Amino acid sequence: MCLFSVYTYIVLRDGTDPGGIEAKMPALVEHYAAGPIQARSGISYKEYIAAGNGYDYFLQPIRDIHLRSHLTNEIKPNGNITYVYILIAIALFLIVIACINFMNLATAISVTRAREVGIRKIVGSTRGSIIRQFLMESLVLSFISLVLAGLLVQIVLPLFNTLARKELEINFISQPLNLVLLLAVGLVVGILAGSYPAFVLSSFHPVTVLKGRFSTSRKGIRLRNVLVIFQFAISIVLISMTLLISRQMGFMLNMDLGYNKDSLVVVERAYSLGPRGEV
Repeated sequence: MCLFSVYTYIVLRDGTDPGGIEAKMPALVEHYAAGPIQARSGISYKEYIAAGNGYDYFLQPIRDIHLRSHLTNEIKPNGNITYVYILIAIALFLIVIACINFMNLATAISVTRAREVGIRKIVGSTRGSIIRQFLMESLVLSFISLVLAGLLVQIVLPLFNTLARKELEINFISQPLNLVLLLAVGLVVGILAGSYPAFVLSSFHPVTVLKGRFSTSRKGIRLRNVLVIFQFAISIVLISMTLLISRQMGFMLNMDLGYNKDSLVVVERAYSLGPRGEV
């Protein structure tokens, strides 16, 4: 809550209804502020409110101040939760592109492992065990990539903070939820990326494979084509958005404002200078 640059924080007891507290605030304002308002404005408090004036007091959860607040004069500049959602969507699209690349590469090199699958089926391996093997390989690659990505972030993050003038940090000890989320992402990505190659490789018939007369079905070719088209579509959208943002930033930095912003002095609350404001 902000009242003339005074920031007030309150702690509610467990089970307290914030709506009930807010419902009592207009009466408190009228009780304590009606007299000073009437003395200053020369009209009654009801006439003052009827004219569209007044003070609006409400409670705001402390977690909503940074990303979900649209109030002015906050202690620090507010963020925007919409931008967070946009960045999350971009990250998910990049992960999807990586998964599609892995699927296409894995199915493209399936010829080199086709005989392995055929021999394993001849000696008694079931399709389920082969699927589990390829999924496990995909999960191992996913978690190795996750570890390498974490190391790369730790190396690059200080440079990014210096460039962006931020103080971002990643601490998995004090914030174990982040570690759990990362492990969940690695698990999901590994399963999604390895599922299609695993089912394709495990579907080969051993006799056909050992004779060297196997080929990918039309459904498999059609699915790979769809994945490639989807991948290119996402890439084109992301590249277009990057170019658009770059052009907009360049326009904002280089546009003609109509005055020399380097030769101006900005004075907040200039009315407090009184007669000296003319100087």
